Amino acid sequence: MTELAPLLVIKSSGGGGIGDNIRSLIAGIDYARRSGRSIYVDWSDGMFGPEGINMFPDFFRILGLPTVSDLKAYVDSENVYPLIWKNNLHQSLKTLWTRQGYTAWDRNEVRATFSFDQQRLDYTELVLVMWDFDSYFAAPQALETARALAQQYLSPAAAIKAEVDDYVATKFTKPVIGIHVRETNEATAGGKSLPVGLLTGKAAEISTKTGSQCFFLCTDNQHRQAQIQQQFSNVIVREKQMPLAGEAIHLSEFGPTAFEKTRDALLDLLILSRCDYIIYPAFSSFSMCATLLSATSEDHIYPIVSSGPSDLRSLGRRAISKLKRVIRS
Repeated sequence: MTELAPLLVIKSSGGGGIGDNIRSLIAGIDYARRSGRSIYVDWSDGMFGPEGINMFPDFFRILGLPTVSDLKAYVDSENVYPLIWKNNLHQSLKTLWTRQGYTAWDRNEVRATFSFDQQRLDYTELVLVMWDFDSYFAAPQALETARALAQQYLSPAAAIKAEVDDYVATKFTKPVIGIHVRETNEATAGGKSLPVGLLTGKAAEISTKTGSQCFFLCTDNQHRQAQIQQQFSNVIVREKQMPLAGEAIHLSEFGPTAFEKTRDALLDLLILSRCDYIIYPAFSSFSMCATLLSATSEDHIYPIVSSGPSDLRSLGRRAISKLKRVIRS
């Protein structure tokens, strides 16, 4: 019988959008690379498509690192950490969290219970399970590798990449100014939205300086989309269904299926990454991942921070500083 290779299972967070899950994926790729483990990414919790079907291969490929296509050989293993995943490898974080009787989300507690210390490389268990990215993106030395890791080891699935390539070839008139506007109740509560004028003001400034008259806009707010299309003469948007004002697409139950919503979000993210200039709310995981996957230069990337309270400005400066370290790598 062939000996099983040590495995890292990267679970969907169960409530985060595509940006948060890409960040977890990058953190997992880094850990697997450093620890010599194969990778299995489990996006079967229903956030990205039909529950019970792993949707990860529909959206991404991992290149240059060992992966496994399913968990069949590992699912009965008792050599699993954290122990809560023993005999539960086929379960989602969301299902297991609910089964344990949790009613309120406490990120620190859930991370301590359902993930492991990503700074340690000496785990002897056959299978490690993680879902989070917190410790990786809090460490400056890891942030400096994030962009290189994303571009070296992570690639869109062939069908997704082909659609992005075709869109860029047929719609873009270079240079293109990319704008991400995030305006949902979730973003506002989490401090991840900001006045749209800060974003469009920077876009106008770049347009004047460079002569660019082509803008690509990705947003989850139909009102803001119409407003920006009126402000600028050549605003390109991907046509998609949008939820009611204030609702986050990935958390709402409107219209499209979970697969269609995820596909729309990923296409927007990847097209944004292909813009020559990228303007976005500094706190957005979605935007951050677009910059990590982008080949544009550091001085063409503009994380925008609200001119709010001093503590918010301080957080923004730290976010921008970290992003600049990522972009330089």
